[in-house]
Amino acid sequence: MSATRTTISPSTPTGRRVPNLDTDTLARLADALPADGELPYAARRALHAGLGEALPRLELLCAERVQPIWDAAFPGDDRPRRLLGAARSGPADGSLKQAVRDVHTHLDNLSLRGGTAVSAGLAAWAVARNLVFGRPGEPGDVDGEIDLDPDDWSPCFYAASAAAGGPVWLDGSDPVARRGFWRWYLLEAVPRAAGA
Repeated sequence: MSATRTTISPSTPTGRRVPNLDTDTLARLADALPADGELPYAARRALHAGLGEALPRLELLCAERVQPIWDAAFPGDDRPRRLLGAARSGPADGSLKQAVRDVHTHLDNLSLRGGTAVSAGLAAWAVARNLVFGRPGEPGDVDGEIDLDPDDWSPCFYAASAAAGGPVWLDGSDPVARRGFWRWYLLEAVPRAAGA
């Protein structure tokens, strides 16, 4: 009666295998997304912890997924993409810390006129931030990003916001598009990142 399970078991930094990242669990999470389409923060925290060293690959996939939104809104502005490329090539380069700050300021300024498409640039920026400065902690005592400083949001949350036209609490954001993003994340991106 039990369905065949394909286990996704990336290694942690200690080399231990991580349980519970199997396709059945990911499919159940995708099928249980609420009406607003948002994958609960606690579930994302657990997935991030389970992915271990594969998490940066997942974050990159999320940023790449929404790059076309940025390109359509800001043709010719490749600052987030260039920053991400530099951070991937040499995250220890001392000049990158200032570059991360500069691109964040640029994106902050664009948010006044660029709307939610700026979230696509922030997804790339957040991947670079994590590579250069390290990943911000994901506290367990909050309900979601609304309780966090936006500078600490994950690349995948920024990407979901870009895909949906805003974060879950923003009136007018698209729950169907948000659900589509999180289903892609669970059913395609997490297995791809874990299997790479």
